[in-house]
Amino acid sequence: MIVDTVPDALRNVTRSLSLGWRLACRRLAALARALAAFDPLRHMAAVVHLVNRLGVGWTTLIFAVFSALMSVSIVLVASLFVDMPNYRTHLTLSLLIPLAVSSPFSFLICSALRDLDKARRTAIVLARSDVLTGIANRRAFFEGANRARRRGGDTRRSKAVLFADIDHFKAINDRYGHEAGDAVLRSFAVLLRQCTRSEDLIARIGGEEFVALIMGADAASLSSIAEGLLQRVRETEVEYCGNRISYTVSIGGALGPSSSSVDKLLALADAQLYDVKRNGRNAFQLANTLVGGAQLSAA
Repeated sequence: MIVDTVPDALRNVTRSLSLGWRLACRRLAALARALAAFDPLRHMAAVVHLVNRLGVGWTTLIFAVFSALMSVSIVLVASLFVDMPNYRTHLTLSLLIPLAVSSPFSFLICSALRDLDKARRTAIVLARSDVLTGIANRRAFFEGANRARRRGGDTRRSKAVLFADIDHFKAINDRYGHEAGDAVLRSFAVLLRQCTRSEDLIARIGGEEFVALIMGADAASLSSIAEGLLQRVRETEVEYCGNRISYTVSIGGALGPSSSSVDKLLALADAQLYDVKRNGRNAFQLANTLVGGAQLSAA
């Protein structure tokens, strides 16, 4: 007895086609999701990182070799299905053409990416630096202070702010000119950096106003920093166009626990600075909230 198996074969073929179609649909859906989530900027950043690490020349060579290998692979796969006459010629061309074509374009792209990244880094530095003095500006100071607060660390450490203002700065500008005033600002920025620690955050937040954020200091060390800065300023003369310009500064400080906000400490330091200016300038006064607001003055 002969059994007709054609319907079963058709069912098997239909089932196989259905399974294949479902698998293809799932693959296409996954590809569509991957394309939708594709972030060209993130991958561009990876290329920029590669250029910075290896240089334009080596990155160009890597891209060119990759293109050549892809071309050779395509020719090899095609040769399995198509009878190619003069196989070696095709293989040679598939190797040389990408090397010749992609190299200049890869070089231009890598150079452009490197220049773009350099311009981006320069823009970031300019946006967070005071152009005149080279130290941090107001924006960078508060960003750095917020980062320090988010990092946390040893809660037993103290936090302090020194708020310095150049005395009679307008008179310096009126007498010697604004360029002389700029020279004084640059001079004080250098002295402020020299008198503070490398890990301290210093910034120019106004015309002649400078601040320093100091972590882990006590009243004695803050007084030592401020007194040293006052003395260095008194001993400094700024030379400009044959003039020797002497100047002084007034400094207010605030010391508190590490949990204190920078805004609060800055307000307390500003109040101390106001008292110093009202009492004759060229001195330092500290608000120490760690011991109930006791103040320490240094002339």
